Amino acid sequence: MKYRIIFFAYLIIYVTGVKAQTLQQLTIAGDSCMKAYDYHNAIGYYEKASALNASYKLRMKLAECYYQRTNYSKSNEILEAIPQDSLTHDALRMFYYGAGAVKDIKKQLFLGDLIAIRYPMDSKILADVMRLYTSDAVDKPIFALKRGQLYVDRDSTNNEVNRALGEAYFMTGFYEKCIETYARVHQQGDTTYNSLYYTGGAFEYLNHNDSAAVYFSKAIAREPKLAVGFYRLGMVENKLGEYDKAVEHLKTATKLYEPNKTIMFVIYRAMGDAKQSVNDLRLATLYWSYALAYQEDKELQTKVDDMKKKLKK
Repeated sequence: MKYRIIFFAYLIIYVTGVKAQTLQQLTIAGDSCMKAYDYHNAIGYYEKASALNASYKLRMKLAECYYQRTNYSKSNEILEAIPQDSLTHDALRMFYYGAGAVKDIKKQLFLGDLIAIRYPMDSKILADVMRLYTSDAVDKPIFALKRGQLYVDRDSTNNEVNRALGEAYFMTGFYEKCIETYARVHQQGDTTYNSLYYTGGAFEYLNHNDSAAVYFSKAIAREPKLAVGFYRLGMVENKLGEYDKAVEHLKTATKLYEPNKTIMFVIYRAMGDAKQSVNDLRLATLYWSYALAYQEDKELQTKVDDMKKKLKK
């Protein structure tokens, strides 16, 4: 009886050792495949290893394989089953981007805020979350503003965060702060279309139209196929009395904007107003007529009819 007990004890130790060795071998094989970017075979090894011991570390490796193969739903499913306090920084980032890939905005915002709390200097995720808050899909720029302000208290030189913060200031109506924030970015030679456009917009709302025109001009030079820059520049030039320039830029905007009827109406009406300001009533009437072709407006229609009668005299 004594020898039988000893035999079974050794058997258990042997089987456990084989199992542990097999788990180690499978994990090493999976890691080797990962290093070679062979995610397909890595999944096979990690799945077999998980069947022996589904540790959180192993499951996160498996989730990364699915993530790298753009199977975001499967990757997210694996990470969802792991307690949040057991997820590494890299796993949380992967989960964040994976949630974004499947358009789970609610989950993405939750994970982004969680990362910001645990790893407050992760500027890449912070800036991305701030842009998400200012997007049309979420439209809560005040949250972007609060998160950005917390970060710049520690580091005011990060261009990516400053770009997102400048946009948040613009969206919440803090135009002077917007200009000040983008100035830090521009001083480092980092100019994007958005940073130039929002700086121009902030100057426009503060009625500094000369400065607004400068930045809108820089914006359209950076992105000459985006209509809104030409439209805003034309409107500012109209205010400055630079009517010929205004018409040219508004013309460009109409070509890029069409067939958005509401915007086309606004642009052609502005072009007509510009021509009226220089007493070119024939072109003013023509542009107003174009505007009415896109949208009915009784007041403008009356204006056009009266102008046509004057021109016939």
